[in-house]
Amino acid sequence: MDKKILIALVALLSAAAVVMHNQPEQQDDYLQWKHKFGYTWTAEEDSFRKLIYLRNFEIIEKHNKDHTQTYKMGVNQFTGLTDAEFQMIYLTPRENPNKNNVDATMAPINADIDWTTKGQVSPVKDQGSCGSCWAFSAVGVLESWALSKGETVNLSEQQLVDCSGKYGNEGCNGG
Repeated sequence: MDKKILIALVALLSAAAVVMHNQPEQQDDYLQWKHKFGYTWTAEEDSFRKLIYLRNFEIIEKHNKDHTQTYKMGVNQFTGLTDAEFQMIYLTPRENPNKNNVDATMAPINADIDWTTKGQVSPVKDQGSCGSCWAFSAVGVLESWALSKGETVNLSEQQLVDCSGKYGNEGCNGG
């Protein structure tokens, strides 16, 4: 038997087991989800999407019941997609067909703007020996954005360094 067919068959049987295990309220959740995002399919496609939705719903519930997780998952417009479909649709770079088309009516870009003389850049700061360039660059962008809106703010790089450890940051050893 072809390996792809075997994998598809195992996936389909696993999904069917999930559907048989699910309670009626999850079936109602599927219908509400489908209505909320405006999905309509043929009966065959609907059965397939329902299996995917219920499998993903189970993954979401299992994740959210795990108290060691630092974030919560939720149902959204992507819950009816397989991982492969999501990757193909949203994570695969596509060639831009217009990349070589230049609109001749566009004004030329002046590449010689010095934003420091226009007061649109926050002052230079020194991170010292701490490997926190990621925090300094993030804060610098936010401070400059505020300046472009006419507001002066002084945000704390140190707060990012100190308070983001549970998200994979390693303090002064990189973020």
